[in-house]
Amino acid sequence: MSEITLEQFSELMMGLGQVKERMEALKEENSNFKSQIRQLTEALDNQIDRWKMLPSGIDEDADEYNQSPVDATAHIGGLAVKEIREALARLRAVREESR
Repeated sequence: MSEITLEQFSELMMGLGQVKERMEALKEENSNFKSQIRQLTEALDNQIDRWKMLPSGIDEDADEYNQSPVDATAHIGGLAVKEIREALARLRAVREESR
C-alpha cells in the first residue's frame, strides 16, 4: 500500500467536506421541491372544487371537439377540470419519482 502525504490527505478531507456540503444542499433543494409540488397539488385540487361550484356544475364528459354543447358553462368547466386532473396526475407522478 502506498503512503499519501499529509497534503494529499488534507485535500481528500476537504473534498469529502465539499461533498457533504453539496449533499446537504441537495437535501434542502429536494425538500423545497417536494413542498412546492405539495402546494401546487393543493392549489389545483382547490381549483377543481371551485369549478364544481358553478351553478350549472360541470360536464364530467365534456368533449373538446363539441362545438355546440347544451350548457357552455358546464362544458368549459368540464374541460378545465379535465386539464387540471391531467396536471395533477403529472405532479403526483413527479412526486412519486422523487421519493
